[in-house]
Amino acid sequence: MKRFYILRDEKIEASTATRDEAIELIRLKQEMEKKAHQWLHAEFSIIEGEQEFIKYEDVPLDIKEQKVICERYRTRQEEIKYFKQLAYEFERDGHRNNDDPVMMAKAESYRLAAFDLEHNTKEGWDK
Repeated sequence: MKRFYILRDEKIEASTATRDEAIELIRLKQEMEKKAHQWLHAEFSIIEGEQEFIKYEDVPLDIKEQKVICERYRTRQEEIKYFKQLAYEFERDGHRNNDDPVMMAKAESYRLAAFDLEHNTKEGWDK
């Protein structure tokens, strides 16, 4: 697809489908700059080019890479245990810091997340 790229001070500002649209856009921007000091006026140029989209290649994963990807995720029980551990640590640190409300709120959030996972998720989630 042919495009006309508008450069303003050697940086791409916009692109249009036709040369006339590009010139019109440049004229509009120049009109807006008339009130500025002449040292601040920009230089505009147009480059005609082709726009091409390059898709990612679908690279199949070998068995070892698939196993590593699967091992990164925790099971539901591991996630519950991890959230409970974080809740305990934030609560402990909150008490050590004169009952810091931020730490206590984080502890409560993780405790609620663990409770939610424990009681409100479907069985078989981690299979």
